[in-house]
Amino acid sequence: MKARPLGKFHHLIGFVIPLLLPVLVAAQNLPRGKIYVASQGSDTVSVIDSSRLEVIATVEVEDTPHNVNHTPDGRLVLVTNKNINTKKPASLSIIRTDTDKIVATVENLGERIEHVVVPSGGHRAYVSEDLAKNAVVDIDLNSNQLKGSIPVGIKPHGLVSSWDGKSLFVPNQLSGTISKIDLNTQKVVAEAEVGRTPTVIAVTPDDKTLYVTLFGERGVAVVDAQKIESGKMQINDVIRVGERPAQVAITPNGRYVLVPAEGPGALYMIEEATHRAVTEIPTGAKAHGVDVSSDSRYAFVTNWNDGSLSVVNLSQKKVLKQIQVGESPAGVDFVPIPD
Repeated sequence: MKARPLGKFHHLIGFVIPLLLPVLVAAQNLPRGKIYVASQGSDTVSVIDSSRLEVIATVEVEDTPHNVNHTPDGRLVLVTNKNINTKKPASLSIIRTDTDKIVATVENLGERIEHVVVPSGGHRAYVSEDLAKNAVVDIDLNSNQLKGSIPVGIKPHGLVSSWDGKSLFVPNQLSGTISKIDLNTQKVVAEAEVGRTPTVIAVTPDDKTLYVTLFGERGVAVVDAQKIESGKMQINDVIRVGERPAQVAITPNGRYVLVPAEGPGALYMIEEATHRAVTEIPTGAKAHGVDVSSDSRYAFVTNWNDGSLSVVNLSQKKVLKQIQVGESPAGVDFVPIPD
């Protein structure tokens, strides 16, 4: 059967599809919340309404913001500013999520900082400083004062807190190691080799397993979190993904491990139970950062070279929408709004 010519109606397609897109997005029953995206190239944080997938605010922060993360109560978002171009000491911008305004800036955090995490207590923030100190910097969020620093390996990057709030796990890129920090004593209790250029760590909801991106070897190491000792650890598997895997996130239901790889510009979905990469979803050029909605249905992926955020429907395994943000977006953080 011959295809029917579009005739005089073909010109309507380009007009109708943009009109239908908001309807298609609304039909997804998206979670209520905000998505915060730190863009290193434009010195901004884009704020996106997750239920409408629209940028609702742009917050100007300090120079070269890299990572973004929220406090457990969702009231504050913390942004690491490397301040590379201004050549001033690194800083941490603190944004209130109800107003999307900066309420404080913590200064003099070192030559270059990378990621920030707030353990379950919510009163302290820990920031990786990777140029001069090779340490984790401790900040009191009640006073916004620097309390001290904990020496780790060389070039620490994407650290993570255990869900019980007792430990930090820190990947040291140039050492090829993971440092485990006891938050009660504020000391490193173990450090062991994991692979080439460990970059970001995620921990399963039961605190038993770490997933570590190995930027230098196209892999994700699966580590027993309860068997890390000085000089040795139990690596259960190394999952092969695309070139230059950057960040990693685990869905709250524990089903999938999500890894964006810069080389192919794609998101890899890995089954947590089997350690098998089940699909590769193209997102954009130099896919870098990732976070997940609290209902485990959507992933948010930053595309560094595209200046965009991809919203991925995980059940359909495809990109729902591409949202333009600032230049060179890196970190992304989903903050839920309770129903």
